[in-house]
Amino acid sequence: MDTVRFDDGSCEEIDDVIYCTGYSFNFDFIEDGRVIEVHDNQVQLWKRIFPPRLRWNSLAVIGLVDPLGPTTTTCEMQARAVTHMWARRINCPSEGDMLSDIEAEKEANAVRYRCSARKASLQVDFINYMDQLSHIIGCAPDMDWKMFLEDPKLAFMQKETWSRIIHGSTIVAEKLLS
Repeated sequence: MDTVRFDDGSCEEIDDVIYCTGYSFNFDFIEDGRVIEVHDNQVQLWKRIFPPRLRWNSLAVIGLVDPLGPTTTTCEMQARAVTHMWARRINCPSEGDMLSDIEAEKEANAVRYRCSARKASLQVDFINYMDQLSHIIGCAPDMDWKMFLEDPKLAFMQKETWSRIIHGSTIVAEKLLS
């Protein structure tokens, strides 16, 4: 056994020292990386969930996302999308459409997030991302004039609520992030 001497003068017998200097960002443990591809530290998952090259969407990744908002809520919405997919309530787009969407998000994130490529590939704007997933699975809130007419005081209490009624849900994210 080897001994390690610490700054305070104490000593400990240590069997091994493990240096945690980072990790390799890949999914080689799943069919040698052919199912979930990573190119230039960019993970290839449609909506940060589904590998586009799988024929039946039988694999989903939940939680490989870094939202600008609560992670647990984001993961819950991802899980809802997965259960809708597996229950055949919704279908993923074609492989080509998913790859195009992934590429468009990659380009947008490269401009928006000035951080490492790996972090940018996982980063999402919470409100926009939740809006996207809620529309895909059909649980987006119905923010129409009826709500404003039934309870205008509530609508005016929060600027975001009023903006959603007038402009739709994505205007909130644009205002908050500008």
